[in-house]
Amino acid sequence: MGSLSPSTVNVRLSAVRKMVGEARRNGMIGSEEADGLTDIPNIRQQGTRLGNWLTREQAKDLLAVPDRSTLKGKRDYVILALLVGCALRRHELANLYIVHHRRCRPTGDETGVAAVIEWSGAIGTEVGYSLGANEPVI
Repeated sequence: MGSLSPSTVNVRLSAVRKMVGEARRNGMIGSEEADGLTDIPNIRQQGTRLGNWLTREQAKDLLAVPDRSTLKGKRDYVILALLVGCALRRHELANLYIVHHRRCRPTGDETGVAAVIEWSGAIGTEVGYSLGANEPVI
């Protein structure tokens, strides 16, 4: 585990702790044994998160920039809303499948599934109808 980041190790330790707790609740192991297995501390994470983070007000201001009366403005608004609302990275957004179940699924090597919250589904509905579709885009 020496090449894994501390956050990855901590996530895996959390999964092991949950599994041990479930085994204890189902009587597969005793309480003392479970306590011994879950007593492993997390790895300390150092440093600070890099990047510029938007406040709620800044995000609202950003989403107000595109002219939603034009098709390009609606497109730009959807792109910005997905980036801000789902915390997607640019490459994740570029690799999204557009589906009708209000979910975004990255392609390629990405394994995560980012759920699109209800308001972004409404945005997709607006854009889909603007394109002449009989159903929402998202």
